[in-house]
Amino acid sequence: MTNKYELEALTGHFNTLAAQFGFIPAAPTQLLSDDETLLFANSTIAGYKRHLLEGRVPFPGFSIVQECIRNQNLKSIRNWSEELEYMSCFTQLGVLGGPNSLPRILEFITDYLASISSRQRLLCRVSRSLTLYESVTCKCEGWRIEIDGRPPGYYHWKYGLDGVSGEGVTFAIQDQSRGLYRDIGNLVEIRDSAGVLGYEFGFGGETLDSRLRGLDSPFESSPLHDYLDVGNEPSLKRKMLDSLMLAAMLCAIGVDETTLKRASILRRAMNDLFYLTYLCRLEPHLVLAAGRQYLQAKGVADSHFVRSFDTFQRRVGSKIDLARQYIDYARMHDKAWGHVRRYCVDRMGIPTAYFERIFEPPQAH
Repeated sequence: MTNKYELEALTGHFNTLAAQFGFIPAAPTQLLSDDETLLFANSTIAGYKRHLLEGRVPFPGFSIVQECIRNQNLKSIRNWSEELEYMSCFTQLGVLGGPNSLPRILEFITDYLASISSRQRLLCRVSRSLTLYESVTCKCEGWRIEIDGRPPGYYHWKYGLDGVSGEGVTFAIQDQSRGLYRDIGNLVEIRDSAGVLGYEFGFGGETLDSRLRGLDSPFESSPLHDYLDVGNEPSLKRKMLDSLMLAAMLCAIGVDETTLKRASILRRAMNDLFYLTYLCRLEPHLVLAAGRQYLQAKGVADSHFVRSFDTFQRRVGSKIDLARQYIDYARMHDKAWGHVRRYCVDRMGIPTAYFERIFEPPQAH
């Protein structure tokens, strides 16, 4: 059974139960968000902030299935000591309700999670300081409750809007093979200076699916994983998969040199993709094929991705070849390794992390 099928089944069950509870299906927002506080749609609430602020969320609320892009992994990709826990591109499912929707949303959450897992495996991470505390803990009967087990900031959210913030709880499910609880989603109370604006429940589809199936991470639950398995080193593997899905999706939604900051994210993702492809010893044509299949599974065009892939493959491949030639030249002329490193990094533009990983200094031999 493919990951694509698993995700579709999970989404279908969510939509069916949400409809039974009266939630109104709402259209997802475009990934290239019109919201000036966002580069990309990054959550189910992304297209509905104005509805909350203006009191336009009907009772009991919306149900939303939203493709999302988050670019925070770019800070970790080149740090070999950091693992990627979540993906840059994922599907988020959730419900969004107004100020009077909490009882219905809590009823939905507990019924939904109980329909896919036993209550004995479920955990709620909550703080006594939250106004949600009593409502949530009373409703999560039969669950394990963790009270104030995390730093205060863990229970608070920001929405990029002046005066608007959130506080909430996190739900987790027990990984029985590892004997630990792994986070799956959140319920957040959203407020401004006048009081409660509404409530948001959301979770990553791939994250929940991976937890239910006992997989190591959401990456193993991604539709991309149906088409490409890059070997036995999970840290490098996930970074490569993340770079591929991010680069492919950015191309598919129209990011190019005219989209300013978004274009710099595409360049970074494409460069990471080809250095990681090299480190994973993968044939580029296999990576291209997997990226195209991933986009086709998502129902989006792949022509811009194919063109950009060719451009960056030649660009990065040329830098690696030139660096090897220069290293050979430097060894013949007894040039110091520090000089070689500066030339390849500063003059050729090879990122330091990849230069260090690909090219070993002479004294290491």
